[in-house]
Amino acid sequence: MTGSGGQRRVPKAFLESLKVPLPPLAEQRRIAAILDNANALRAKRREAIAKLDQLLQCVFIDMFGDPVTNPKGLSELSLGELVSSTKIGLVRSANEFGEDFDIPYVRMDAVSADGKFLPDKVKKTSASESEMSDYALEPGDFLFNTRNSKELVGKTCVYNGPPGWTFNNNLMRIRFKEGVASSVIAMQFQFGRVKRELEKRKSGTTSVYAVYWRELQSLPLLLPPASQQQKFAAIKAKIEAHRRALQRHGTQFDDLFAGVRQRAFAGTL
Repeated sequence: MTGSGGQRRVPKAFLESLKVPLPPLAEQRRIAAILDNANALRAKRREAIAKLDQLLQCVFIDMFGDPVTNPKGLSELSLGELVSSTKIGLVRSANEFGEDFDIPYVRMDAVSADGKFLPDKVKKTSASESEMSDYALEPGDFLFNTRNSKELVGKTCVYNGPPGWTFNNNLMRIRFKEGVASSVIAMQFQFGRVKRELEKRKSGTTSVYAVYWRELQSLPLLLPPASQQQKFAAIKAKIEAHRRALQRHGTQFDDLFAGVRQRAFAGTL
C-alpha cells in the first residue's frame, strides 16, 4: 500500500496477522525500502538468466543462420539419418518411485518447455543391473517427450546429469552418430521451423497426444560442419554453466530475502 507522497507502507493487515505491533510510519518506510531493494535484485537476476537464453539463440543464428531460411546453405538431413539408437524408458507405477529408492529417475516434468534439463524435478526408483545396462543415461543424451498434452508433447533437452541415472517411458533417449552434436540438434527444436514440423506429427485424443518415431524420424534438420558444431557446443556449455551459477546464487538470495523479511517483521532488522 502507498501513503502520502507515494511512499510505501507495510500493510497493516499483514503485520496484524504476524501478531506484532504496528511500527511507526518511518520504520514502516525503512522496512519497505529494504524489501523493495532486495526484491529488485532478485528480479535483475531472473532477467540475467532470461538474457542468457536469448544469447544462446543469437549465437546459433550468427553461426548457422536462421533455420527457417537456411541462408548458409547447410546440409539438410532427416532426424533418422542422424541417429544411431533410440530407446523408450522404463515403466514405473507411482508407488515405484520416490525418495525411498536409490536410482535417479528422469520423468517428463524434468524436461522444460524451453529445452532445459531440470535435475531438481528428478525422483528415484529401483532398477536391476540388466535394466541399467539398457536404460542408463549418459551426459549428452538427447531426451524427447513422446507423450503429453498437445501443447507439451515434443519437449526436448540434452541430458547433462551424471552417468547412471535412468528415465521414464514417456521419454525417448536418442543417441546420435559420430560427428553430430546433440546440443546443435536440440537448439533447432527451439525454433519455429522444427516446432511447425512437430505439430504435423502429433496425434492423440483430447487429453493425451503422442509423437511416434515412425513419424519423427522424417523431421528435417540442418547439419553444420563438425568443427562448427563443436564450437557451438563449447559456447553452449559455458553459457549453461553461467546460468546454473546464477540459479544457485538466486536460490541463496531467495533464502536470504526470506530471512530479511522475517527479521524485518519481527522487529530485529
